[in-house]
Amino acid sequence: AQFAGVPLAAETPFGPRRFVHCVDSMTHPAWRAGLPMALFTRTGRHFGEQCVELGEALCFGYPVELAFRVGRDQLGYVPMAAIDYLVRERDQAPIAPAPGWHVERLPTLPDEVDALWRSVRAQHSCLVRRDRRYLDWRYLQHPERAHYELWAARHGSLLQGLVVLRPRSELVPDGTAIADWLAVPGDDDAASTLLCAAVRRQHELGRRRLFTVLPPWSREQRALVQHGFEVVPSATWFARRLVHDIHDRDISREFLASSW
Repeated sequence: AQFAGVPLAAETPFGPRRFVHCVDSMTHPAWRAGLPMALFTRTGRHFGEQCVELGEALCFGYPVELAFRVGRDQLGYVPMAAIDYLVRERDQAPIAPAPGWHVERLPTLPDEVDALWRSVRAQHSCLVRRDRRYLDWRYLQHPERAHYELWAARHGSLLQGLVVLRPRSELVPDGTAIADWLAVPGDDDAASTLLCAAVRRQHELGRRRLFTVLPPWSREQRALVQHGFEVVPSATWFARRLVHDIHDRDISREFLASSW
């Protein structure tokens, strides 16, 4: 059996914290029977205990149905939300960059990404750190580096936005995914310029759908809806739900649901 998670640095009103994205769990087929799936449960408990010992504030993930049922009953999984996708169909009109703005593909990350990150950070209460170090590790140093594209929005020479695309993603069939988004909330010029690059790549690839996931309360989601994205339940294709297990007394479920 296996439980695996990726620790992520998070910024919160209570100071820096570590969140753990639980990315995979599995059990050998010969050991899936029992009361209930005893090896899976025991492994999961050890995983959770280690997270507590290491001071991880939050574990979260998107378990499949069987893992969810066992995790809810035996491991403290708390359902937080059913996942909806933001989806823009190919037959919608292209999006033009804002006047005086342009987009460019980034082969590397410039140092000024950190200044952009700080501007975005100032507008949010709780989020995973997306500074240059993280973005470089997550995308440019990724073994499947070729599966990601980084595009920058500039006003003149000033970096004002960054979008990471996964040009082909079947999480939504025939889709291009917006894998990461870094723009100051409320900056519609930055949003429209980033989306210009994303929609153009979608059309060049002949992909039917451009999609992403954002917090439903966020200004980022409202900006995408204004540019033709529609909210589509993940259950349209394959239901996904977000669950969490909180280990930090400062963090509540209500705080996460409205601020993370």
